[in-house]
Amino acid sequence: MFLKKEVVGILSRDSMICYNWLTNVLRRSPVVKAVHPIYISSNDSLEYRDKINKCTLAIIYHTTNRGRVNVTNVTDSLYDEQIEYLHVKIGKDNVIVVVDNLQDSSDQKKEKILKDQPRIKELTRDLFLFEETNERIENMGDDANVPLIHSDNLEGILRIIQARHRRLLWRMVIYMLVIATFFVLFFLILAVVEKIFLMKHKNSTLTTTPTPGNVTLHP
Repeated sequence: MFLKKEVVGILSRDSMICYNWLTNVLRRSPVVKAVHPIYISSNDSLEYRDKINKCTLAIIYHTTNRGRVNVTNVTDSLYDEQIEYLHVKIGKDNVIVVVDNLQDSSDQKKEKILKDQPRIKELTRDLFLFEETNERIENMGDDANVPLIHSDNLEGILRIIQARHRRLLWRMVIYMLVIATFFVLFFLILAVVEKIFLMKHKNSTLTTTPTPGNVTLHP
């Protein structure tokens, strides 16, 4: 038995080029096996369900290049069905929402979004906001030698993924300890039963074997 690495699905109605910077960062994480871009089309919005079955964690990516932050709970929201499905399918703790290309990524902006769109807080682990920067644009390539982008929000996403991996590791360790304890107890009980059986067999032999003083001689 071994612990598998995380498979992250990034769901978006935008081209994967928009979040290529995020994909590259996630792929360099030592606990991530693969990152799958999952496009949500208007014609077949349920197609993503088959793809998400292969993922252990999902990120809903939205960019304000579309005009506004309309993830859920608002008019013409784009991800109502996806957020609800992911919450049921893989659990709240394994769903993250990313809003990109903002002018303001402050905590105040985050609180306002969560207040206006409460389903994000109710059905997902957390919301992370990003502004477009020249540094990120320069780091869009796949070159492994290109330095990683560092930000508190990006580190927050990586911590969630790493924490999930550690929880699974501890669960596996506990599972193996339980199995080992079971076998130890099984063999201890088996040894005790065997010892009791041998003692009974020995006592039975001593009881049925005649002693020299009890032997009767016939002429």
